[in-house]
Amino acid sequence: VRYAVGGDDELVVEQDQSLHDSCGGIVWESAFCLAQLLQRDGGKRVRGKRVVELGAGAGLLGMSAAKLGAENVLLTDHPSAMPLLRRNVARNFPENPDDTDDTDTARVSCLPLDWLDANHLSAVLGFTKREEGRGFDVALAADVVFAKHLVSPMLACVAAAMSRARDPRRATAYVCLQERCAEAFEEFKRVARTVCGSFTELEKKDVAFVDDACFVFELRGFEPSEPS
Repeated sequence: VRYAVGGDDELVVEQDQSLHDSCGGIVWESAFCLAQLLQRDGGKRVRGKRVVELGAGAGLLGMSAAKLGAENVLLTDHPSAMPLLRRNVARNFPENPDDTDDTDTARVSCLPLDWLDANHLSAVLGFTKREEGRGFDVALAADVVFAKHLVSPMLACVAAAMSRARDPRRATAYVCLQERCAEAFEEFKRVARTVCGSFTELEKKDVAFVDDACFVFELRGFEPSEPS
């Protein structure tokens, strides 16, 4: 996939349909939709901010945020998606260190995050330290709601990440979904309202990539937690 971002720049993203253990091998429509939303205002939603993406898959969305001027981007997904994700980061950010887990020096980093694995989440939360002014500001997620039993764990990961934000009450998560499972979709809307102060579905006219099957939600205002 070739995707123009930030004017003259372009991402080249490899896909791998053989990844049967996760959906991480394909760039889904919702990733394009949310990437286009980020581009619509010239990247103001992510420029100069520290960004974490859940369910990054092949990496197009999070890498778009980096190209649009994010200070730092952490891409996370199931361990089975890591090899493809790291290859795509290396291809598009050759200035990155060879080890994309080297979160101290890389602009774009990768860490495994199975939403049900507490050790994975601890590693992600340890990526930044709020007391050093390095907490996350923005969370991104595209096409991450496909099974009802995974909705609460996914949103718990979002809330935990945003609770470490430099300013949790102003931290924002953008989630773009298609209604792949009606029960899971309704569960997402129900649970999302409990993990943040403001839960809003963006109007279609506010989304540059207009696809009636895609819904973009904005979650703002998270309770801070004490950094460990």
